[in-house]
Amino acid sequence: MPTLMVAIGLLVSIAAAWRSLRGGPAYQFAAAFAALFAPVLAVIIEVQWQPAHSIGAYPWALHAMVIGAAMVLIAYRFARQDGPEDRSRVSLAVLSALACIAFGMVVILTSAALTIALAVTVVAAAWLDRQYSLPLMGTYILAGVATIGYRLVADPGLGWALDAPIMEVLPTYLIAFTAFAVSWVFMTFINRPRSEVILESASISSFGLLLSVALYRFLLHWTGLPSAGESHWAAGIDTAIWIVLGLAQLRRLQLGGPLRSVRIGMAVIFFTIAFIRFAVALVFSNPISVYIDDQVIGPVLLNTLMPAYLLPALAFLLGAIWLRDLQSVLRKALMILAGAVATFWLTMTIRHGWRGAEDMASVSASQGELYTYTVAIMIVGAAAFYQSLARRSVKLRRAGLIIIGLAVAKVFFIDIGELDGLTRVFALLFLGLTLAALAWLNRWANGHDPQLKHQPDDKEPADTSDRSP
Repeated sequence: MPTLMVAIGLLVSIAAAWRSLRGGPAYQFAAAFAALFAPVLAVIIEVQWQPAHSIGAYPWALHAMVIGAAMVLIAYRFARQDGPEDRSRVSLAVLSALACIAFGMVVILTSAALTIALAVTVVAAAWLDRQYSLPLMGTYILAGVATIGYRLVADPGLGWALDAPIMEVLPTYLIAFTAFAVSWVFMTFINRPRSEVILESASISSFGLLLSVALYRFLLHWTGLPSAGESHWAAGIDTAIWIVLGLAQLRRLQLGGPLRSVRIGMAVIFFTIAFIRFAVALVFSNPISVYIDDQVIGPVLLNTLMPAYLLPALAFLLGAIWLRDLQSVLRKALMILAGAVATFWLTMTIRHGWRGAEDMASVSASQGELYTYTVAIMIVGAAAFYQSLARRSVKLRRAGLIIIGLAVAKVFFIDIGELDGLTRVFALLFLGLTLAALAWLNRWANGHDPQLKHQPDDKEPADTSDRSP
């Protein structure tokens, strides 16, 4: 019965293609009908009767492949008649053929193999568009990216990636990323801005997924734990994953169109999940928290604090650097979040260096630990001040001075109480000389570049050279 129905649908599609080849006012409609009728009928048969249970998965998949082969022949006939001037009918037939191939693979392939096969079809669509100028391939690329993204994240998704055999997981994510990246390169050679943005964001987000999953599996093997549970490093990796997925949706907002509101909603959902997971890493799974006994694993600096807190900071920093078309307020918010999370990571790293993994939850702090915090704050402030000179940024210079001011306040109100005698005298003398040097540097910077003295924001200095009228 399914074979007979598919044969009838295929005959109807072939008849519609023949009618389109004869020309007439409805030849485009006939071409679309030819490309859609047989594949849509096969999908209806699959949904209603699931023929794979009666005739077998491979025979049913073969039906889809036969339809795909017929669509290739129809595309060939359209191409011979239309030539390079009009590719609309060819695009419809090729799009239908790719969809039939994907449908056949869905029937017979396992989770990992299906994701890989769909990724290959996306590359094929991008290559066909580049080689033969088939604009409708962008529709398949959009659908393919959405489907593969859903499979990488949701079904079978991250849950499968964290538990399945590593030799299935890593090739799946690696090939998906490679397929997106290669397709993106193809799109850069032709004028397909929508497909280019979609594939660019898919490449970066899939690369983030690949790194995060690989890091998770490595840490699970390195720590020797049966599962990560609600550990701080697992929550941090989850946070980075959802941040990158949210950034990908923000990148696609510039495309506009009817999907803009959907992308905004998805970005809100992804960032909400990211902040919830980071709240777990920050409050409940924090190594200094009283809720869970979750100790840091690894030596000083190279330990589980990096995936827990530094990785999310780098994800926020990626967004601030990558999303250049984003509103200035949002980019600054991403930069502030990156700085705040990185500061927390540095604080925890210093704490771990002085206290070790067992004593991080102690409420006391040694004198050396307090001094280390001060030195770290001074270094960060000096780095910001130096960058302000290199980038000619008044705001960055002010930020550097504020950070250094915080270090000074910490010395006067916290550190100085632990000093006595000549140690206190020399510490204050050194601090005074440091502040004097910074004041001199600030004055020198203003004199060296007078245009920055009254610059209200971070815009480039105005060009004061003579210009011809």
